[in-house]
Amino acid sequence: MLLIPLLLALSPQTQAHRPHTVVTAMTGTNPSGHAWALLDPHDISQLIQSQDSGAHWNHIASPAMEESLAGLAVDGNNTLYTVSTNGNLWITPDSTTWNPSILFTTEGLARDIKGLDDGAAIGTSKGVFIADSAGSTYILGPAIIDVTSLNVTCDSDCSVTAIGANGGVWFTENLADELQPLASLPGGRKAFSGVHSGSHLWVGTQAGALRQDLSQGSWEICGPLPYEATGPHEELVSELSVTPEGLLLAATGHEALFVSEDDCESWARQSTGLEVTYGGTGNATDPGSSWVHLSLSGDAGLVGGFAGAAFSANPGANWQEAAILRNRYTRALGIAQTASGGTRIYSAGYGGGATWSDDGGETWFGSARGLDSEAVSYDLLVPSADPDI
Repeated sequence: MLLIPLLLALSPQTQAHRPHTVVTAMTGTNPSGHAWALLDPHDISQLIQSQDSGAHWNHIASPAMEESLAGLAVDGNNTLYTVSTNGNLWITPDSTTWNPSILFTTEGLARDIKGLDDGAAIGTSKGVFIADSAGSTYILGPAIIDVTSLNVTCDSDCSVTAIGANGGVWFTENLADELQPLASLPGGRKAFSGVHSGSHLWVGTQAGALRQDLSQGSWEICGPLPYEATGPHEELVSELSVTPEGLLLAATGHEALFVSEDDCESWARQSTGLEVTYGGTGNATDPGSSWVHLSLSGDAGLVGGFAGAAFSANPGANWQEAAILRNRYTRALGIAQTASGGTRIYSAGYGGGATWSDDGGETWFGSARGLDSEAVSYDLLVPSADPDI
């Protein structure tokens, strides 16, 4: 049996960097199990796609990866949208053909993007833009809002919750009406995230979560989050979402995920495998630097952040580690014949374990599960008679 010589080694601590599984944007899964995620646009952007609700991922090539991206969104027709921070919008119906569009005629800054039934909402320093799949856009007024975060909930119409740079909250129940400012948050709190369902709106702040009955117009403070190590206390809630069963999920930069069954009166900690270690080489320095993103669609959910990603077929109950690929800084390549007579290319590199491609490198599969995040693959062993080992 022919072996292509390879060896898996661990890098010394002095060569370590932060883990390359940093998930900075993700979409919810659609009914067919497709989802997309964006990895670390502060370095070399990587767009990855899953066809099994987040269990496994492969890389997608896109001209948008040459830019600094603000996020990803998918609409009800499975059209994918991404926008660069300088306002270049990219649209693809099939993850292959990418159509560009320009948001700003003058200087501006795009910060967030969310999918609609047919199109996407983009939060910018010049307000909220609404784009359709052909790239046509209009501003959902007023244009004075400097938007940092968006939430969209679509039922008979699409509601939009916009978080301003000053921590204020703006809301509209439909795309025909302008966004309206809601009451100021109590206790000097500033909003970082929001979610709407029925007559209720919840926001995540730097000190826990708040809720508002939109018919009443006043804010109530939610119960404290029960951190395992330190006990109940208030911390930044970076993302909120509501499951189809009505459970409220809160993602933080610390112990990742909490669930409430009683309209945020109380919370239970949910283990996702994304719990973050702070300090030391390659780790987050504090909860604020280990941002977490939460996406739900239908009966499936995804949560991702500094420590990678997890997926669930029953959000709020059980979560599994997602096999996101990390084959950048490639240090080893191997080629072997498959049992069907085709050619399989193996790749290994920094912190990512081994991945493989059966189509000349167009798509890659594999997992870093079980490997230390500081592992560097310098070489591989590829048995030509059995490439799956």
